[in-house]
Amino acid sequence: MLARDDDFELLGLLAGAGFVADDDRSGVTWMDAQDRPEVAALLEGFALVDRAQETTRPHPCGDGAAKRSRPGSSSARSATDPRSRR
Repeated sequence: MLARDDDFELLGLLAGAGFVADDDRSGVTWMDAQDRPEVAALLEGFALVDRAQETTRPHPCGDGAAKRSRPGSSSARSATDPRSRR
């Protein structure tokens, strides 16, 4: 069982149940496909797109939000960079 080193309550419960910590820091989880829950429907206003087929992607906040979120955009530049002046 995986438990965070700083989750003292869980670590205490595990120790009380006979679990012993070791140095293994990994874990594997698996679920059979037939046990997988149904995929939730998308909320109104959202669309699922295949990026490989996508030519343009609408942004609910407009193109400005998309430009600001990309690395190298004017909002990501230093204040001393002349390209960042508006």
